Amino acid sequence: MMKPFDFIAFRLALFLALGIVLGNVFEIQLLLSGSLAGIGLCILGFAAFKSPYRTYLFGGSALFVVLTSGMLLASLATQPNRSNHYTQYDFKGVQLWHLKIREIGNTTDYGQAYETKVISMGEQPVMGKIRLRIKHTSRTSTEPFKIDDEILVWGNPSKLAAVLNPYQWDYARYLRNQNIYHQLVVQPQQVYELGRSRATLRG
Repeated sequence: MMKPFDFIAFRLALFLALGIVLGNVFEIQLLLSGSLAGIGLCILGFAAFKSPYRTYLFGGSALFVVLTSGMLLASLATQPNRSNHYTQYDFKGVQLWHLKIREIGNTTDYGQAYETKVISMGEQPVMGKIRLRIKHTSRTSTEPFKIDDEILVWGNPSKLAAVLNPYQWDYARYLRNQNIYHQLVVQPQQVYELGRSRATLRG
């Protein structure tokens, strides 16, 4: 009776999934994963040209190509690797951000959190996601925004705080897996509501 690992399709699917997991866990950059996949293809081509029969070199290089292809897929799914992501521009310092509310986070004593989609930065159309937190103040009592609301925010993005305790849940890493790498912490007067755009399935 044949075992699952004896099937070529099972091996390929396993190595592809392993590559995707490795790419996400180690946050492998696009250049590295693409280079490894290219090297694997060269070795695979050499092995196929050298011998028309199956060899360990051919089989090993084929699995290596599938593994690195999984890493490459994980890298391509990472938004900062795209040319129109806001991190590809000079985003540091105070900027005018055009954001769209995608999810409403928790309300705490410190403020209201949102997950937002970046539409533009200054006059530059860009893409990406940013975590927004609007502080509570004694002088303001604004209603929380709703999903699909579009807003202008005048603020300076900061990196997500890393955990200090190695045994603590890494919330920043969780957000990075959601393609969120920065946050805006602002006062209510730094936010201007544009209104609600065309409703999506979320809102």
